[in-house]
Amino acid sequence: MNLFEDKILNDIANSILIIIMMWAIYVGLTWIIKKIFNVSSKTKIGDKKRVLTVVKLVNNVIKYLVIIIALLMILERFGFNTKGLIASLGVAGVIAGLAFKDIVSDFIGGIAIITDNQYEVGDYITIGGFTGSVIEVGMQTTKIKAYNGDVKIISNGNISEVINHSKNPNVVNIDVSTSYDDDTATVEKVLNEVCEEINKSVVYLKSDLVLLGIQDLADSAIVYRLSCEVEPMRGIELSREVNKLIKTHFDANKLVLPYNQLVIHNDN
Repeated sequence: MNLFEDKILNDIANSILIIIMMWAIYVGLTWIIKKIFNVSSKTKIGDKKRVLTVVKLVNNVIKYLVIIIALLMILERFGFNTKGLIASLGVAGVIAGLAFKDIVSDFIGGIAIITDNQYEVGDYITIGGFTGSVIEVGMQTTKIKAYNGDVKIISNGNISEVINHSKNPNVVNIDVSTSYDDDTATVEKVLNEVCEEINKSVVYLKSDLVLLGIQDLADSAIVYRLSCEVEPMRGIELSREVNKLIKTHFDANKLVLPYNQLVIHNDN
C-alpha cells in the first residue's frame, strides 16, 4: 500500500471520527436544551406548545451548525481550502439574506410572538384593524378568523402592534333605560335583584355584577348602568342573560322599558 492510499484511508478514518464527535456534540447540546426548557405534565397546553416550538427551532439551528462545521473539518482533512470556501459562503449568505429578507423577518417575528407570549391559538385579538380569533400561529404567518368567517393571513414580520382581548378579564357595562314615570327606588330594587340572581347563577363572572347608579338623564329615559368583569370574550353572553332577566323582572313589577314614540299634534 503506497503513501497516497495510506493518506486516503487515514483521511477517511479521521472523517468518521469527526462525524462521530460532532454527532455526540449535537446529542449533548440537544439534551442540554431539553433540560433548560423542561416541559412537564403540569405545564399548560399553550405554554407547552410554545416551549416545544422554541426547542425545535433551537435544535434545528444547532443541527445545521454542526453539519456545516463537520463538513468544513472533513473538507480540510482532504486538502480543500476551507478559508476560501468560508469567504464564498459569506458572500453567498449576504446575497441570500438580501433575497430572502422578508422571509427572515417573518421568521424572527414568529419567534418573538412565541417567546413573548403575545398571543396563542384561541385568543381574540386585533391586528391592523382586523379583529378575530387566532386559528393558527406559524413561524411565518398568523391566521385570524373574524366573526363572519373571513380569515386574514398576516406576515409575522408586518405585525408591530397587537391588541389581545383575551389576556385579562373583560369589563362589561350594561345600560338600562327606564321610564321617568317609574319610581326610582322600585327600579333600583328590581335592578339589584337582577344583579343578585346573575351573581348566583353565572359561573364566568370575575367580579359581582353591581348597580353603579344613574348613568344618564336622556331625552325619553333614565339610564342606569350595571357593571362587572367577566372571563375574556364572555361579555356579549352576559349582556344577553342580563337583558332577559331585566325584561322578566320589569314585566313582573309593571315597570316600563321606554321606546321611541312619535307624537303628532293636530291643531285642526
